[in-house]
Amino acid sequence: MEIFLKDQGNDFLQQKDFGRAIECYTKIINTEEDEAVMLVCYSNRPNAYFEKGMYTESIADARACLKICDDPRLTKKNMMRLARASICMNQFETAVSTLKDLIKCCQHHNKDPYFKRSKKLLYQLQFYSSKRPSLQSITKESLPLNRAALSDPAVEY
Repeated sequence: MEIFLKDQGNDFLQQKDFGRAIECYTKIINTEEDEAVMLVCYSNRPNAYFEKGMYTESIADARACLKICDDPRLTKKNMMRLARASICMNQFETAVSTLKDLIKCCQHHNKDPYFKRSKKLLYQLQFYSSKRPSLQSITKESLPLNRAALSDPAVEY
C-alpha cells in the first residue's frame, strides 16, 4: 500500500498537483510502517510544499528528513530544499549556512550536480546581497531556484 501511495504521490508531483502529492506523502509518513518508503516521502514532501508556496512546511519537512536520513543523496536533496525555502522565507542566514554545508558535503566530488547548484545559488545570493540595500528585496523570481536554472551553464553566476 505504501509503495502504491508513494508512486501515486510522485505522479501527482510530476503532474504539478502538489496538494494531492502532499496528501499521499502525508498518509505514508503517518503510518510509518516501511521506514525506507517513509524516508523517501519525507524527502519528497518538502518539494511539493515548496512548489505550492508552503515554505514553512517545506523547511520543517526538510529539517525533519535531515535529522533521520543517512542516505547521502537524500541528504543533499533536502539541504538544497531547505536552502531554497529559507530564501523564500527571507531566512538568508539559514540559506547561506545550509549552502555552505552542502558545498562541504560535496567538495570532494566537484562533478556532483548539488556541488555546482549550491555554489551557483550561494554565489547569486551573495551577489544579490551586495547589490541590494536589503536582502528583503530578493524574491523567488529574482533568483533561479529551480533545478533547471541552477544546472544550466548559460545561467551566469
